Amino acid sequence: MTTAAVSSCIGGASSAYLHNGADLNSVLDSAENFIVAGKRSEAQSALEYIVAAEVTADDADGLRAKERAIYRLAEVLSIEKQTDELVTLLSTIRPFFVLLPKAKTTRMVRKMFDLILRSGVSLDRQKQVCHDMIYEAFEGFHQLGDQARQARKALQYMILAKIATNCPDELTVLLGSKNVREYKGHDMDALRGVAEAYNTQDTHLFNNVLQKYNDAPFLQDEVLQRRLTEMYRSLLEGHLLKLLEPYSRVQISYIAELLKLDVETVESQVSQLILDNKLAGIVDQQHQCVVVFDEQDAKRAASKQEKAEGQTTTLYQDALEALEKYDQLVTALFDKAAGKFDALVEENLAKRNAKQVDAKGKKNSGEKEKGKEAQGKKK
Repeated sequence: MTTAAVSSCIGGASSAYLHNGADLNSVLDSAENFIVAGKRSEAQSALEYIVAAEVTADDADGLRAKERAIYRLAEVLSIEKQTDELVTLLSTIRPFFVLLPKAKTTRMVRKMFDLILRSGVSLDRQKQVCHDMIYEAFEGFHQLGDQARQARKALQYMILAKIATNCPDELTVLLGSKNVREYKGHDMDALRGVAEAYNTQDTHLFNNVLQKYNDAPFLQDEVLQRRLTEMYRSLLEGHLLKLLEPYSRVQISYIAELLKLDVETVESQVSQLILDNKLAGIVDQQHQCVVVFDEQDAKRAASKQEKAEGQTTTLYQDALEALEKYDQLVTALFDKAAGKFDALVEENLAKRNAKQVDAKGKKNSGEKEKGKEAQGKKK
């Protein structure tokens, strides 16, 4: 099917979708060609058309075409990082699962789940979207019944994603929902403890939970480990800033004692806060203390830095202008040595001589007139 034919089919499918498996396969072939040619936008339109098409259980060709289109569309959306569309796709294809054998449904959900996790892990700034995507995966596995392990893993990721959104009320509702309460074990107990520690900003409780379940198999998951580490670092940063806020100078050992951490860890974390411009101050290595600047000192320091940068910029511009002047001067000297200015010099000399002659003539005529006036007065 040509590009024009595909566009015509898609454009005319707003009110009625194709039911013929052969036609769907033709559109699918065109979509594959678009992908090979790098035309992902056209491929996405063709694949979305197939996914939206209604097929019956006895249409083997149509079922295969739609199944293949779902896989390819999910891959395209993942590559294009269209996370919202990927979530919508997972919701849209749920009715299609009824027409497929359980094995195929399981494989499709697992594939979608992998794509969601791949997208979700990289969505640090879109935590709510990450949660929504993983929730869709959890619902899909939970409904299958025989995918408890995958559903549990999705649930773990989902709880962490919800914790990261800083919505304690929504997290409480999630943990109390019927589907979630069906899953029990050390992993759920640990995540509930992490949620409580994060919501109360309690680093001690957070540490205790991680130490208590340190050897638990579920904590060996790379994604969980990375996310828990990020959450703990964020929690520790917030706690440190609150502890340092009322002080202008405080011993690192005292802060470490309050946090029940070793001095090296606290010093490293404070140094990182200073480097990230989250804390205005310095670490006094000699006296093992943190010197915190007040707001006015920080503003004055910033102002001095801006002035210094401004002066540097002015000096640079002045140097450029001076170099340009020197370049013009040297060029003029070379031109003069080459005789390019000889004609101009002669012309200027001629003009100067002419002016001198005119001046002498005017002077002589003026003297003559004065002489005549003097003679007239004598008479």
